[in-house]
Amino acid sequence: LDACGAIGAVRGISRNGDGFIAVRSGSGGKYKMIDKLYRNGEYIIMCDSKGKWTGIVYGENCGVGTPISRRQPYKGSCKSGWVYEKYIRLIAG
Repeated sequence: LDACGAIGAVRGISRNGDGFIAVRSGSGGKYKMIDKLYRNGEYIIMCDSKGKWTGIVYGENCGVGTPISRRQPYKGSCKSGWVYEKYIRLIAG
């Protein structure tokens, strides 16, 4: 299987709200916020899911389309983390 197989996009960011979605270090609101995504439509790669949280990788040339033999944490040059599923939309997968 591919390391990460689905392409998604950020959605639901409101100027009337925080203006970003939080990227967290784990699959839940109690985990530390490690980054913020500010643009609706920004592409992300969906790699994992736990409950209502999705593990993502984002950036350019992340190299996550290569097949791997077993599940493992992302260790590439792009950023990665977890976002609440409500704020992403599946585009292809």
